[in-house]
Amino acid sequence: KLYKEKLILAGYGLNENREESKSLATATQRDISDKGVSIIGEIFNKNKMIAAGKWERKIAKYSGACEGDSGGGLFTAERTPTLIGLVSFGSVDCANGEPTVYTKVGYYYPWIKESKALLSNSISKMELSGAENAINIKTSPYLRDLLILCEGKPENSEKGIIRMKVLAPLFEITNVSKGRYLCLVTAAGSIIHKQELSVI
Repeated sequence: KLYKEKLILAGYGLNENREESKSLATATQRDISDKGVSIIGEIFNKNKMIAAGKWERKIAKYSGACEGDSGGGLFTAERTPTLIGLVSFGSVDCANGEPTVYTKVGYYYPWIKESKALLSNSISKMELSGAENAINIKTSPYLRDLLILCEGKPENSEKGIIRMKVLAPLFEITNVSKGRYLCLVTAAGSIIHKQELSVI
């Protein structure tokens, strides 16, 4: 599919003067994927990529993504924008004879949908339980870089705080004082699980 409507690139990369953007910058782009192979070469795959840019007549070059824009989004210019591409590669000097190449989100949508379902399923099966002077954690091997924070009022203490990385799908925190705790598990800074438990 060739997007015939105006497209919008958004990012924080360098501008045409190689100056850093202090705020989110946008640029108008046109889908020219039908010319991708002839302009970019055999490396361009129209099924997986989008070639887009804006031809600047004054300098006879395409304007588009620059250093620092990698991973930035390419959106449709609708009232409710749709993310259709992610910056993959482009010109080194921010404007040359080649358009910017984007990873086509639509091609990977089935994988994204499957991964989202897998992640949701993994989160729903997470278990925390209190044991004798311990907190046991059971999670999925698909979940990475988890942190657990437990706060409570142990016996013979005003306040108890536990903060630790979850290092394995089956993980035990030992030497925990008796008491009731509220535990939060986070991934990438977001809370994905919340549970109260008692340590005996």
